[in-house]
Amino acid sequence: MDLSPVQRQMWGEMAAHSIAWLAERPTVAKLPLEQRIRLRQMALGEVSFDAEGAVAFAPDCRSTKIDAALKIQARHPGEPILFLTDSERFARIAAPRLGAQPFTGRVPKRVRNELVDRFGVDVPYLVATYQAIAEGTDGLQAHCHIEVLFNIADSPVLNEQVSGRLNRTGQQADKIVRYTLVARNTADDDHFDRAVANMDARRSEVDKLHVDL
Repeated sequence: MDLSPVQRQMWGEMAAHSIAWLAERPTVAKLPLEQRIRLRQMALGEVSFDAEGAVAFAPDCRSTKIDAALKIQARHPGEPILFLTDSERFARIAAPRLGAQPFTGRVPKRVRNELVDRFGVDVPYLVATYQAIAEGTDGLQAHCHIEVLFNIADSPVLNEQVSGRLNRTGQQADKIVRYTLVARNTADDDHFDRAVANMDARRSEVDKLHVDL
């Protein structure tokens, strides 16, 4: 999808100059890692300063990715969906707009365990962060086979661990349906190209095994 005009301006300023103007106030990325974090945030939704002066998402911020997620919900009426992002701040504002429960590190472990049990029963949607769900979470596959990735994590290890949350023993569906939301002409493109390349490499290795057998 395309970014909103405001997102595109913010993203372009940050990419070119490591500084972006948010309502006449600048946010400056002094280090490359900080710039990368800001660019990833700006591809998720329009950012602003919160009451404490931190860069965050307003509850009603414009987000073409949330717009796309709502369309995916409409495409799969009545089916549980697992939404994934590496941004805890974005997960918090996306969850209520999608009628979902947040599944992040800020949610107590006891509550997260309860959400796993309720998912697909009386909790139709979860918005989870990679860090909170990547390892040690089992049971989601019993009721869900649809994933929506708001963005791919920088860590290949996290991506690999998350890919196994639904694709594991106990999955009732014939296949996993995975949507990856890619904002055109952003760092998302690099992530997506890398993910496709990795998938092709794995398929190539499997094909070699089949030939040898």
